[in-house]
Amino acid sequence: KPPTLMIIKSNGKVFGGYATDSWRHDGSTFGDARCFLYSISLDIKIPFHGKETLPAPTLPALERELSSQASFGVLRSSDDGLQFGVKDLVLSADMNRCSSQLEHSFGFGLPPTDQQSKTLLAGSEFFKVDEIELWAIVDK
Repeated sequence: KPPTLMIIKSNGKVFGGYATDSWRHDGSTFGDARCFLYSISLDIKIPFHGKETLPAPTLPALERELSSQASFGVLRSSDDGLQFGVKDLVLSADMNRCSSQLEHSFGFGLPPTDQQSKTLLAGSEFFKVDEIELWAIVDK
């Protein structure tokens, strides 16, 4: 499954995230510490720091023993929407009730309660997506 790059435009800001795996829609967690968020508008990469994580992916015991997969979740997707980290970037299924609050799973040292951690990506903590693109990154 190829990695994916999500590009979002909202409130005149362009931002998104890189996922090490293709998106799933079964509600399970996936991804690893190489996932990141970014802002094209501000020219910054926001790495995964793992202060808070989603529940670990559920794998059968033998597969878990043989897997090099991290023991925590970074991303989640379901019929309700898409999620990078615990609260860092959450997109509702209708793209009208989205939110961002950095420094839970992704960040670079802002205080989690700081207003900038809530407004850095989209300009406000709550936003609607104006445009979105999802690209698969395939080696040829």
